[in-house]
Amino acid sequence: MSATIRKATLEDAIQGYNRSSKLGWPFTLPAWQQLVTSEQVFFLISPEGDVAGTSCMFPQGKVGAIGPTIVDDAHRRKGYAAQLIRENIAYAQSLPQEKRPTSLYLAASDMGRPVYAKIGFEAVTTVTSYGHELKPTEEILKTKPEEHLTQSSMGADLSIEMGGETISIDDWSQISTLCQTASGLEDRRKALEMVSLAYPRASSGSKGVTLQVGTKHCFIRQGSRIVAVVLARLQRNGYEIGPIIASDRHQARALLSSVFLDIYHSKQADSTAGKEVDGQPWGKVDVSIDEATDADGELSRYFTEKWGLGSYMKQPLMEYLLDRDAAERGDKGPMGKRVELAKRGALEAPLQFAVINLAVM
Repeated sequence: MSATIRKATLEDAIQGYNRSSKLGWPFTLPAWQQLVTSEQVFFLISPEGDVAGTSCMFPQGKVGAIGPTIVDDAHRRKGYAAQLIRENIAYAQSLPQEKRPTSLYLAASDMGRPVYAKIGFEAVTTVTSYGHELKPTEEILKTKPEEHLTQSSMGADLSIEMGGETISIDDWSQISTLCQTASGLEDRRKALEMVSLAYPRASSGSKGVTLQVGTKHCFIRQGSRIVAVVLARLQRNGYEIGPIIASDRHQARALLSSVFLDIYHSKQADSTAGKEVDGQPWGKVDVSIDEATDADGELSRYFTEKWGLGSYMKQPLMEYLLDRDAAERGDKGPMGKRVELAKRGALEAPLQFAVINLAVM
């Protein structure tokens, strides 16, 4: 008997959570609940009847993001990962023309990369992850975040604003537009809602929306207009930083300095150091940088030299063209084209310096 694939339901979220937790992945149960109610999540059922693997596909206009693809240890080397990926491709191809993406992309592990390459995915850039414990230098502790803005290309009329789980409707609309422009995707709003908003969806009233528990956010404003933003989402093993949207790296450092200092001082203020999320200590951060946007490594050095964050994982971001004739001709997809522009410094602001880890969650 061969394995079968079915769509996951809300009741299945606990299965996905348990599976990712065994692998040490940071996603919380509410994150999984948000995922299975937002888009297409697939469960692979083994011949014995148990859930052997999961994957998902999230359309975002011209591209679709394939999220965490997980196969249990006991069921590996049976072709199940490839079966899940092909199911995502088939789902994308089945969408109506007006909703069908041009390409799919994913962040590949060392184990998954040869599987994806055999199917037809090609690496377009590398995402480097930095973490975990913040160990700031004395210099950076004495540097005010605003000082980074003095060198920004946008001039002096800039201000920094920190916030938490509640955000105004107008600010949320500005953030969504900013992220969509920076990513170059046509439908970024829905993806941003999925990874950021509280589950179940809650409203803070007519003046705002509610983000996930523990979320921190930081804006840079020019007057009333938001020109840069970073979100820090509290996961099982600390804060997942991303996206980071800014016009230049001076703004990006100002955003990161504000958020990192807030996280660091919050931990220092907890004299018992006993605050936990799902059994994991907080005060840690994870941030995934697109090397195409940070081509000279300046922002990466900021993490390692100023905050003591180590580089612990490099993942190729791989793209699959649904038009296989175009792929055979060597054409690049939307992600590949945008990466080439980023490498040449030809992208207009705002820029996306950090991606949401593992493409979706």
